[in-house]
Amino acid sequence: MKHAPLAPLALALSVALTGCGNEAAHVATQPATQPATQPAQAPATDAYATTLTRVVNDRGWVDYPALGEDHAQLDGYIASLADIDLEAMPRERRLATLLNAYNAFTLSLIVEHFDGGTLESINDIPEAERFEARRWKLGGSTVSLNEIENSLIRPHFNEPRIHWALVCAAYSCPPLRNEPYDPERLDEQLAAQQTRVLGDPRFLQKIEGEPNAVKVTSIMDWYGEDFRKAQGSVAQYVAKHSDGLDSENPPTVGFLDYDWRLNSRANMPAE
Repeated sequence: MKHAPLAPLALALSVALTGCGNEAAHVATQPATQPATQPAQAPATDAYATTLTRVVNDRGWVDYPALGEDHAQLDGYIASLADIDLEAMPRERRLATLLNAYNAFTLSLIVEHFDGGTLESINDIPEAERFEARRWKLGGSTVSLNEIENSLIRPHFNEPRIHWALVCAAYSCPPLRNEPYDPERLDEQLAAQQTRVLGDPRFLQKIEGEPNAVKVTSIMDWYGEDFRKAQGSVAQYVAKHSDGLDSENPPTVGFLDYDWRLNSRANMPAE
């Protein structure tokens, strides 16, 4: 779903990301006691890294009971996002921060409603408390998960690989990395996520008996505009970035059903 731009955060991001920012105007908005050259407050990424290492395995499945027992570091990371200056961040740092924020907020949402393990899906959480809930403090504004994805990321970053990085806690979501997104390694991490997703039959399956037909994750249907913008069509995108497909002769593409069960270790498929 698409949302109206946020104010003032989305407006500031739009100015910064389109290269039309007015430095003098930005400096003028700083509090009188804060030097204009003061560096932006950094999120407590080390705490988030420790959380991911502890509860996410190498295959991207989450130990929610362990996270529920101890989420102090996750809470500390989330608290550190409230007043960061996204506008002051270079592009890669801003995108990495937004990806990490979305994933951390989602983990926190699941823990809040986990209820001793009875929660089976993020969709079992009341709709008003899920993707549209404006409750997360980020960069001086209160935002929803959908606003992070559709107002703060997608319109400003021509980067379809973000769909392999945003994890909404479902079985059919891309695997959650057990490390934060790092602005110094962001391209490498996004490339690895893409290879991982498009090489996994949960997200791409060749159709038996049809040599040039595949079914792919519904993510590529819901956000087809982003993949078409990058490669002309979903079929061309899949052919270019998947082994065993001919980019000169793109396949016929269908879409897999989406499984909304939690991305918990209890649901982890056998290798």
